[in-house]
Amino acid sequence: MKSKLRAEIEVRDNYRIPAWENVGQPNWLVEDLNNMNIEIPFTDQTDLIPFKIKSTLGHITVEGEVFLGEIKHSDEDLQSYRSEKDIAGQKKQILLQEFEVRINDLFLALQISQPARIDFLKIMLFLDDIESKPLYYEKLLSPSLAYISLDYGNFNRDIIDMIDFFKVWKWLLEQNDFWNEVPESTIGIFLNYFRYFHYDSSPLSLMWIAMALESILVSNDRFSQSQIKGKLKLLLKECYDESKINKFVDGFYQLRSKIAHGKQKLFRPTLIHDALDSVEKLDKLFWKNGVFGYSAVIYCIQLMIKTNRRKLEFQEDIIYTLLD
Repeated sequence: MKSKLRAEIEVRDNYRIPAWENVGQPNWLVEDLNNMNIEIPFTDQTDLIPFKIKSTLGHITVEGEVFLGEIKHSDEDLQSYRSEKDIAGQKKQILLQEFEVRINDLFLALQISQPARIDFLKIMLFLDDIESKPLYYEKLLSPSLAYISLDYGNFNRDIIDMIDFFKVWKWLLEQNDFWNEVPESTIGIFLNYFRYFHYDSSPLSLMWIAMALESILVSNDRFSQSQIKGKLKLLLKECYDESKINKFVDGFYQLRSKIAHGKQKLFRPTLIHDALDSVEKLDKLFWKNGVFGYSAVIYCIQLMIKTNRRKLEFQEDIIYTLLD
């Protein structure tokens, strides 16, 4: 027995708005993403399932067929459901829910490939051509922090790059823990923190970035701040000098600590007067530190993809100098 799965997604290409009109390829959705074949893992399927992506400037379609085979059931199943048809229908609904999760994974892969480029404005799911309302999210938007980090088109290409989507998807397929409900490995935990960042639109999304950085760069919790400083100095040496890295990390950790210990002031989530000096001051504080943290995280992910790594390993040397 086969089931046809399809997602119809209304999208917005943020690189095409006036401020970014000269960034990247103007028809990337049509020229690069359209007619792409990808494979998607499903829990109860031994083989990866082929899907085709079709795209226009404002629309993405993802569709494929899943062969369910013979629907097996126990006597207990028949006690819970009225018929074998009901059992088959329930299994199809579970399949549809997992497909929705994979559409969310597709969004995350796009965010890694083309940071803050594509917004899913409306997600419509279909099982055997019958529409079903998404269980989790009807739309997925690029995090405002990611958007701000690109400085409205003035890319620092040494830090935030654009990577071929298929290369990103292929790398994610090789990270088995990315697809698990509760990741256990370092790379799985790191990617899960990065995943949570995309679902949190509050100023506290910075905490997900902090945890992602620590999960991938810190091997000794007693020296987390110094380890992140040292490793980012190595990774970002072409972008920032050491004094700037020190300043960035110190400011980032100071803000992180104040949030974690309940000492950081926040503006209300429902603002009446968003032009107040007090609001602007907090905005600048979060953006300045958040941009650094996000840029460092996306750099680490893209570096691992470009070099086909599962983790970032460092040789640590402690150097002592006798003072006069």
